Parts: sequence; structure tokens; C-alpha cells
Amino acid sequence: PETLLIQNERGETLLHYIARFDTPRLLGFLIKRYKKYLDVSIKNKALQTPLELARRLRRRRIARMLAKLR
Repeated sequence: PETLLIQNERGETLLHYIARFDTPRLLGFLIKRYKKYLDVSIKNKALQTPLELARRLRRRRIARMLAKLR
């Protein structure tokens, strides 16, 4: 579960990748299995949370799912 919080060189976590590549099925799986370990408040080096990134990229379904995790 702590691997869910690992950040890459851009400061992005798995949730940022999910927003960037629009993978709602993966997000749904993570919510079901690891909800308590997901941290939607981590910002990347561009100072964006996964939710902010999803909104900027117009990933509406991902944004709705992430908003429920706040």
C-alpha cells in the first residue's frame, strides 16, 4: 500500500497517472481495494493534485471519482 504514494521525478503518484491517462477502471479497483491508503492531496511539481490534473485534462469521470475521496 505504501507504493501507492511513491512519487516519480515529476512528483506524480499513481493517482496522477490515472488522471493523466484516463483509466477509471484502475481507479475503481484501487478505491475498492485500497481506499484508506489513497492520498488525493499530494501535489506534483506543477503544484497539482490528482483531482486538479483530472479537471485540467477534462477527465470528468476520473474527477468525479477523485472528488468523492476528499
